[in-house]
Amino acid sequence: MKRKILTIISFILIVSTLLFTLGCNSATDNEKPEITETKKSDADASTEKDTEKKTQKPTEKNTEKITEMGKKTEMPMTPGQTKTDEVLTEKKYDFSEWSNCFRLIGRTKNTSKGLIFDHAASAIEFQGFMTGDVMMGVNSNGESYFTVYIDGKRVDERIGAKGVKNVKIASFEGNYFHVIRIVRQNEIAWSQSLLKNLTITGYLFEAPEEREL
Repeated sequence: MKRKILTIISFILIVSTLLFTLGCNSATDNEKPEITETKKSDADASTEKDTEKKTQKPTEKNTEKITEMGKKTEMPMTPGQTKTDEVLTEKKYDFSEWSNCFRLIGRTKNTSKGLIFDHAASAIEFQGFMTGDVMMGVNSNGESYFTVYIDGKRVDERIGAKGVKNVKIASFEGNYFHVIRIVRQNEIAWSQSLLKNLTITGYLFEAPEEREL
């Protein structure tokens, strides 16, 4: 009796061991394809990145771009820089058709009739290659006074305008790069002024960048 029981138990243990061994082998076989697929996926991704790098075109640098109302350049410009081989022509910038060529400072306002320029210390700034006279059309209901800065230096003589008038802002010889700022001197109680247009022989670039102060 005891021998039969021991025989049965031994048989059960042998069968259990065989089943356990077969189950482990099956699980290992099922895991192998997943590992292989992961490796292939990583290899494909690496190949795609290498292909993108090889086919990618080098970045092209724009040396100069032309906009509708002015020119934009990535080259550094400094006052006194010249282009002697370039012929400049007359160009009028109408303040009623605002452009990116002008930087406004203080309490100024652009309208369909022109630039309202009534308050003291308000200013307009622009830069470009210019030669000859720089003229500004002004409409003032009283005597308005302006101070002009050329390339950072203040012009001693102030400019006055009364009624509808074209006033000379500056006059240059040769084809040089300049930065001009026009500052309103007197308060609105003295007069109200409207800037109509700017006429130059040359062309303007985008307005000077905003300063921290």
